[in-house]
Amino acid sequence: MNMMNSKVGRNEKCPCGSGKKFKKCCLNNQTNQSKTNPIISEYNLLIFKDRMNYIPQKESKILYVIKSDKLPQEIKEKVTNYISSKKLIELGCWFNSSHLSLLEDNIQTVHGYYGYKESCKVKKRFNSYIKNNHLKPNKDGFYVINDEYGIGYYDLKKEIILRPHSWNCFNDIYFDLTKEYDSYYSNKWVYYYPVKTISTSSFNPNQKSELSKLVNYAKNNLGQNVLNITKLGNNF
Repeated sequence: MNMMNSKVGRNEKCPCGSGKKFKKCCLNNQTNQSKTNPIISEYNLLIFKDRMNYIPQKESKILYVIKSDKLPQEIKEKVTNYISSKKLIELGCWFNSSHLSLLEDNIQTVHGYYGYKESCKVKKRFNSYIKNNHLKPNKDGFYVINDEYGIGYYDLKKEIILRPHSWNCFNDIYFDLTKEYDSYYSNKWVYYYPVKTISTSSFNPNQKSELSKLVNYAKNNLGQNVLNITKLGNNF
């Protein structure tokens, strides 16, 4: 296990969650698009391309995230329309959340980290790394890790793993459609740590249209399955 690098290596798994190598996924897309599209910086902001430059902060932890059916009726209808017409993709939190915020001005994208409880076997392995000084803590006591799942942090005190993630909010109400409908995610999730909130309300219609096309293109080319929105989501 290596300490976190400042950037993802070309042959490492892409942090977007596609399962492909970075050089064959977002690195290639970013290079090609930056040559032809003047709004690539806004696109990168929306899908949290710079997530490796941010770290979770203990004081940012939010206590709970609601399910979408608990949203105010008007917003709930907009969300339902979105997931019915535009679809959600598995392991596609970056794109699912940013796409929704582009279509609905009152809904923002939130980038940050989630925390989840690991198995005893994995926790034992991390504790061994720490004991042998192979992992070092940051100022919040989070140990930086880089494993087969990508870049993250280990909270020794709570014995949880922190991974980068994106979700949405309406006013001060947080909700996470990807987790709600994606069976990959589980009730082991125990914390959310937001690091930045992105609003698209200031974008003009042309910007929104172009950005929506880029996000939709990425969603359709990740090779991930479309989520079945009729199944029950997990309890938060």
